[in-house]
Amino acid sequence: MKKIITLLIISVLSISLSSEELTKVGVVDISKIYNRYIKESADARKLEIYLKDVEDQISQRSVEIDHIEQELTKARDDDNEALITELETDLKIKRQNRQEYSKHKKREYEAMISSESTKSEFSEKLVEAIKQIGLQKGFSVILRKSDPDMIWYHNDVDITDLVIQNLMN
Repeated sequence: MKKIITLLIISVLSISLSSEELTKVGVVDISKIYNRYIKESADARKLEIYLKDVEDQISQRSVEIDHIEQELTKARDDDNEALITELETDLKIKRQNRQEYSKHKKREYEAMISSESTKSEFSEKLVEAIKQIGLQKGFSVILRKSDPDMIWYHNDVDITDLVIQNLMN
């Protein structure tokens, strides 16, 4: 009888112990993800294209200014006062337009970078990617790598690169 009770207790304990699920904790480096995502995202490529277009426009305007300066030098050599006055006025206007264009495009660019919609879209994508990877890998909890309470973790629980891959696809 004692053997049966002992076996029964052991079997009940083993069933209850095996039914306990371990909490699997993952770690993610948000700053690394943000830096990689910003550098390689479609939004970053749009910003690069925008900057290239602006630089091309400024360069084109500078070429026009250089051409007018050459004409002005020639007009001064020829002592053509009427043409000198006209070219100086044109040169002044072109320089002001280039400067205003440059300032305007710089403000536009800064607005594009600091756009709250871009930040919130990224945050939404990031949270969704972390959830997906966490569920795929069986994690119960995902913590920030920069958490001050984090003392140590094994690299196997770091899902940062997986999240980056998910965001880039």
